[in-house]
Amino acid sequence: MTTATATATELLTADDLYRLPDDDNRHELVRGKLITMPPPSIRRSIVMGKIGFPIGNFTEEHSRPYLGGFQAAAYISQNPDTVRAADYGIYHRHGLPDPLPDCSYIPGLIPELVVEVIEPGYGAGPAVGRALMWRDAGVRLVVMAYIAARAIDTHAADGTVRRFAAGDTLTLEPVLPGFAVPVADIFSF
Repeated sequence: MTTATATATELLTADDLYRLPDDDNRHELVRGKLITMPPPSIRRSIVMGKIGFPIGNFTEEHSRPYLGGFQAAAYISQNPDTVRAADYGIYHRHGLPDPLPDCSYIPGLIPELVVEVIEPGYGAGPAVGRALMWRDAGVRLVVMAYIAARAIDTHAADGTVRRFAAGDTLTLEPVLPGFAVPVADIFSF
């Protein structure tokens, strides 16, 4: 396809997704089908920052070999293409080409850690499904922050799920040993 639009029967590619005009929405591609989501709410944006910024600061201050960013994309599969974007993610520097190409997405480049912030009203089934999708794609640690519960679940590559409640301190083993942020701080707004 040469344009970034498709009929109901046509499948989009990662290149089509990349060429979509900026409409202030978040777009992902699942088996060639375009998924459009509204921009994050203010609370979701705040929680994304309260997790993402400490992770970024920690990796820089401790010379960890990671680079992080918001809306971290992963080109998970091809033909039909699947490109998903986490609220925040970190990539291992050794997995990134140098220099970074000026292209849409890099097939097979999967973040080491992703953070998803879950809005109130988003069902438990879809949230767990999204966590499992990331884990099955090769992400070593998936962090699911639930605004309504003010709690965080981590899903490790080995299948271990850990719950961090308001009185706990979030740790990100095994990806970021030594990282620690009080859960109450993440949800203070």
